[in-house]
Amino acid sequence: MNELYELVKLNNEPYDFLVIAKTSINPLDQLENIERDFENENAKVIFDLTLINGLNTNRYISGECINGKFVLSSFIAVSIVGNQLKNICDRFFINNKDLVDGSVLSRHLKFLIKEKMV
Repeated sequence: MNELYELVKLNNEPYDFLVIAKTSINPLDQLENIERDFENENAKVIFDLTLINGLNTNRYISGECINGKFVLSSFIAVSIVGNQLKNICDRFFINNKDLVDGSVLSRHLKFLIKEKMV
């Protein structure tokens, strides 16, 4: 288990994996560590950066991993995600309220995220 991010295998989504930031340390700065989780896989990965960026348009970032290495030119901000993916993220934060409380987010935003009001 990683202290900085949660790696979730997705099914029936346009992405193969979800990486959820668990601290204010951006997992995009940890790509070499994350690549170890993929070994030689090809995968579409979406990052949820809620605890870093809040609910802004750069909350979700997607990228491709080819043969276990991220292709930096493939990274883009994703403004719309499916309900199933959003529900996975929402449940994660509801079940890990301590991570939300310890984040750099405003008190108001922490409340909204923990109560699933966004």
